[in-house]
Amino acid sequence: AQDAELFEMLSGIVREYVDKKEGYAAMIRARMTEVFVTLLRRGLVSRDPSERKEGHLRQYHLIEPALREIRDRYHAPIGIDHLAALCNVSKHHFCHVFRDVMKSSAMEYLQRHRLQIADILLCNTEKSIGVIAEECGFESAAYFCRLYKKRYGIAPGKRRR
Repeated sequence: AQDAELFEMLSGIVREYVDKKEGYAAMIRARMTEVFVTLLRRGLVSRDPSERKEGHLRQYHLIEPALREIRDRYHAPIGIDHLAALCNVSKHHFCHVFRDVMKSSAMEYLQRHRLQIADILLCNTEKSIGVIAEECGFESAAYFCRLYKKRYGIAPGKRRR
C-alpha cells in the first residue's frame, strides 16, 4: 500500500512533466516536496546532518585498510581487487564507497599519493627522476613525467631546479 502511494505520487510528477500544463513546474516542485516528506516520515531519509556524518564515518572505517595500504605500500603494485579484499567487501561495493568518501577513485587517490611522495623526493633529494619514479611505483620514468606535468603543470626536472 505504501509503495502504491509513492508510485502514484511519482506518476503524478511524470504526468505533470509530460502534459506541461500551465504551472507544471510549480506543481512538480510541490509534488516532489510531498514525496520527500513522505519518505522522511517513513524514516527512509533524514534531514539530520549528524546521521549522514555517522554513516560517512562508518564508510570511512570500511575503507581504512585500503587507505593504510596505499599509504604504506604506494611503491608496490596495488590493484582494486587487492584493496577490496583488504576491506572484506566486493570490488563493486569498495569502488562505490571509496568514491563516496574520498571523492575520487582508489586508483586516482593512489596516483595522487604517489605524485605527492615523488614531489617531496624531487625537492629534498638528489635521486634521479628515474629512481624516484621507480621508488614511487610508476611503471616508467616517461609515464611518471607525463603524470607529474599533468598534475603540477611543470616537468619534474624543472620543478627540481
